Amino acid sequence: MVGSIEAQVEKELVQRSFSGRGAEERLVRVNFACNQACDFCFVSTHLPTAPLDDVRRAIVEASADGKRVVLSGGEPVLNPKLVEYVRLAKEHAAGRWPVELQTNAVLLDDRAKVDALVQAGLESAFVSLHGSRAEISDVVTGAPGTFARTVVGVDNLVRAGVAVILNFVICTANKDDLPSVVELIAARWPGVPLNISFVAPSTDVVPRERWLIPRYADAMPHLEEAFVRARALSVPLTGFESMCGLPLCLVPERLADFLDKEPILEGGDEGEFMRAPACEGCAIASRCWGVRRGYAEIHGTDELRTVKM
Repeated sequence: MVGSIEAQVEKELVQRSFSGRGAEERLVRVNFACNQACDFCFVSTHLPTAPLDDVRRAIVEASADGKRVVLSGGEPVLNPKLVEYVRLAKEHAAGRWPVELQTNAVLLDDRAKVDALVQAGLESAFVSLHGSRAEISDVVTGAPGTFARTVVGVDNLVRAGVAVILNFVICTANKDDLPSVVELIAARWPGVPLNISFVAPSTDVVPRERWLIPRYADAMPHLEEAFVRARALSVPLTGFESMCGLPLCLVPERLADFLDKEPILEGGDEGEFMRAPACEGCAIASRCWGVRRGYAEIHGTDELRTVKM
């Protein structure tokens, strides 16, 4: 148990993350506050921003450990020191990896902000896009009026040459909108990849409720339709190999993609995941995170299957 607000900030300032097999990263939360209020967010957005020197030290130490640094939040663009942090991350990356920002891009509807970040060294952006239109985005993000600003922010990032990946978190409110998100990307940002995540009951901040967390089975028809449209429209899909993806047995069209992946790092999930009975003897078990304990508490594990090769 953490004894003070300061200790909690220190504890959550840096998060170990895995974007894929062997791709270990350090998320540095340059602030915790956010201008959206997604129910599935697992960040402690009530916490104050860490001291400037602590954020600087976190960036330098993570880089010195040979880990890619991702600047995150809350919403990091709220921090007036973000340009400085991007410049510092660029300096210490020393060309080993691109400097990445995790953002909802709402405040990046200002071209001048994007240009300043790019001049400081920003090369990549992982942008939250949780709906294809405002009506859905407003419900998911709890921030009416921000959808149009996110769209313009993505426009500005793409225009500036930043490598953008859009991130859609499947939850009960938006699960049937995923195919339309694919169509939006194809029409407005051709070639930009879509990372598909599934709502993660990973901390006590996330309600472990069915109104938020759908069964995999209820989301799969929309996911399968999104696969079909993405293939037809040449929209790259990714994210299934990450901690925020789905159990791999539920994405059969992509199973071959995972056969040559390195096994996941043992203990990398810090106990957040579990193995279901179906995982025993599964041909891809070593490359799959399994199922989150929080999901299993709500829906069980009978949807998973054993993959045989």
